[in-house]
Amino acid sequence: MDPLPLFVNKHQLELMQNCTEQAIAQLQNQHQAGQFASENEEKQEQNLLTYGTNNYEEAYNLIQGIDKQLKSHIAAWNSEPNGSKPVPLDLNSYQTKLLHTWIEHRLNNVSSSKNEEPQTSTGDKQLLENLLEQLPESSPQEDSD
Repeated sequence: MDPLPLFVNKHQLELMQNCTEQAIAQLQNQHQAGQFASENEEKQEQNLLTYGTNNYEEAYNLIQGIDKQLKSHIAAWNSEPNGSKPVPLDLNSYQTKLLHTWIEHRLNNVSSSKNEEPQTSTGDKQLLENLLEQLPESSPQEDSD
């Protein structure tokens, strides 16, 4: 699969990276609570749909892969911080879906209550909406032939 070219500024990369950190924290909390590799068939099916696996390490590596790419692009940023440029992200369909889900989650938190996430400004809301517009809304099953 070709890398997904997003046209973003440095702050958008940082917002996405913050979303992946939240996703990692939630996954770790589920694992520590014994909820990830649950015997519950519904939970197992949810894990397969979300991560493509019931294996915690594989799911963790999936999110970690997004996080590493974002950190690398942030560290290598050599343009004006507010200027946008194309940034290629090499994501599989599950990673794209996870990133889309976590950006939506962050955007919903911003929209629902200004007090919950004071570090997120109205400008951030527009940047998050722009990211969602650029990310494809594909399901992992569409890619399996």
